[in-house]
Amino acid sequence: MSQTNSDNIANRTISSSFYSVIASAFTLTLGFVRFVLLLYFLLPEDFGVVTQAMLFVALAAQLRLPGLDLAIIQRKDVDESVRRTYFSMKMGFLGVSVLLMAMATPAIGRAYAAMPLLNGILLTLLGIEIFKGLNGIQEALLRRELAFQKIAIADIVSAIP
Repeated sequence: MSQTNSDNIANRTISSSFYSVIASAFTLTLGFVRFVLLLYFLLPEDFGVVTQAMLFVALAAQLRLPGLDLAIIQRKDVDESVRRTYFSMKMGFLGVSVLLMAMATPAIGRAYAAMPLLNGILLTLLGIEIFKGLNGIQEALLRRELAFQKIAIADIVSAIP
């Protein structure tokens, strides 16, 4: 590897880190503001229902292959067939995890009978999770190209309610 190549990668890494830190600070701040607004506008019982539903969605997210994104990022050559396979696998695992949690929703609703809104909120959050999965595919491909500025801009725009 030549010196200019190393310098270019080092410069891109430093600028990418800067964009990532700024975007993280911005999205964390907006997340905190949303959290406070939820606390303010929702009754304590309703806030508990939302956080309980978010817990189950996070559990469903654990059923997906976390190393799949790293595989596409680290792969030497990514052609159209690799992208199609990656998309199919990513959406397949997303679909299975969302479907399993949706099938478990009635049992969860019975287990938490004191929270009658839980089923509806859980199904709504699972629907949102599908769109987040589509975003994750593009983000992994942008990370592969070291396009952290674009990722930071997308994160900031998506964090604005």
